[in-house]
Amino acid sequence: MRALILAVIGSVLSAQGAPGDAAIAPAETASAYLQLGDEQLRAGDARGAATSYASAVSLLEARSGSNSTALVAPLTSLGRALSPIDSASAQSAFERAISISRRSSGLFNEDQIDALRGSATLYSIDGDFARALGALEYVVRVHERLYGPSDQRTALAMADVAQWHAATGDFLDARQRYRQALQIIESQAGPDSIALVEPLAGLADVYRREATGDTDYDASRTNDMAVQTRRQLLSVGADNYGSWRKLHPSGLRYLQRALQIADNNPAQIDPAIHRTVLLQTGDWLQLARQPANALPYYRRTFELKATDPMTPRESLQLPVPVYMSFPPAAAKHRALPENEIRVTFVVIEFDVTPQGYVAGPRVVEADTSEPNKRAALKALADWIYRPRFENGAPVETRSVRYRMSFREQI
Repeated sequence: MRALILAVIGSVLSAQGAPGDAAIAPAETASAYLQLGDEQLRAGDARGAATSYASAVSLLEARSGSNSTALVAPLTSLGRALSPIDSASAQSAFERAISISRRSSGLFNEDQIDALRGSATLYSIDGDFARALGALEYVVRVHERLYGPSDQRTALAMADVAQWHAATGDFLDARQRYRQALQIIESQAGPDSIALVEPLAGLADVYRREATGDTDYDASRTNDMAVQTRRQLLSVGADNYGSWRKLHPSGLRYLQRALQIADNNPAQIDPAIHRTVLLQTGDWLQLARQPANALPYYRRTFELKATDPMTPRESLQLPVPVYMSFPPAAAKHRALPENEIRVTFVVIEFDVTPQGYVAGPRVVEADTSEPNKRAALKALADWIYRPRFENGAPVETRSVRYRMSFREQI
């Protein structure tokens, strides 16, 4: 970090003190700001990164004009940095990057893809599912134009759309798009291609989400009636927040196939993907309340991580919830604006057994009604965890705390 900061300062001084290099110095300084922003973003300093990226954009605008293709990547990075702190400004940066890339390089150029994906994420968070899906489908169209509809890269773009459908609770469309992607990859690369691993694991995750009611985006905020109708038919929403359905056996079969391909290609498979599939398989069996069957997969994950010192081991250092249920009262009024609700809470302390179950839940702090406290304790008793590991073995974790909120209409 210090070296990058010094590089920025040095470039600025060079630009100020060497008139003969004036045409070069702004580009070099902008490059240094971009590197600094990347480092800040990796370190979790989103505000600092946004400032660095904005400085790079300003320098490049002054040097090359406001419609230069050189702005596309910095604007996309700026949008990424701003996303967690100022979604409106982030969306503006993404949209400007997309507009410049299309004017300069055509409607179906590859430079706009990252900005389209960033824009889709923000639209999803804001509940504008129609625009989010439109952006992701446009990424698929770009791939189809550049590489053809039967190319593996197009299939992976389809898998991104499938993942989005799953994250919004549209499980039927998610399965359909994953299967389309898998069919393309298998027809081009064969049934044992490592390119199948992530889509297979993604398809399995659709079944997990469907069983648990797990979604990433709140569909109660969307005005898309088609999305709301599909979610109502699937019983995914506020009324069954954290509900439970029976796990479909197809999910485990897809995971086992993905894992078999990964195991058969240890030199080609990305170790991070291999570990993720192992964890997913363990989590699936943990959800099925088969901790003894889940244990070998968790142990293999632990062993893989132990052989890779560059990879953090957080996924097994702490208990991780794989299923969380919530009482109906905790899911009410999620669509109401903040000025129409009052937030109350209960803090529950509990232990997680080596098998991943909750033991001894007790209220340690509360600002809510007695019925809400009882409902929270009842719901939490059904939670399932991936247990914490020490030296390759699952161990008990004591005094875990969770704060559950209730939104009560004023």
